[in-house]
Amino acid sequence: MNKPVIVLAFIPVFAASLAHASDAACPVRASDPLISIELFDGPVADNVVLAPDQSSGNATKGKAIWQVSSVYKEGRMLNLACRYRSSEKPLMIEIKQKVATCTQQLDTKMGGTFTCK
Repeated sequence: MNKPVIVLAFIPVFAASLAHASDAACPVRASDPLISIELFDGPVADNVVLAPDQSSGNATKGKAIWQVSSVYKEGRMLNLACRYRSSEKPLMIEIKQKVATCTQQLDTKMGGTFTCK
């Protein structure tokens, strides 16, 4: 009788992790702010880091926008490196779904955000 309850208790956690894994964004970590990102055109091993198409602000607080629809039109995909304050290694995310625009809100003091739509 306890087994079905235990199994059912894990189903929502598993489903939530699958949904989160498909997000085209750096996950928000309340106690570990996002301090920088690198957006790659294609495999990370190719080391093709994209520069933003638009940016405003400065190196500690600002906004950057990438227009990326051409990457998918040419049959490639994006890879994202999310760098957090307390982590030496970045969180790597492969963005398989087609997106057109990526936006970074940068705040090295309070933490920033990065999302693609």
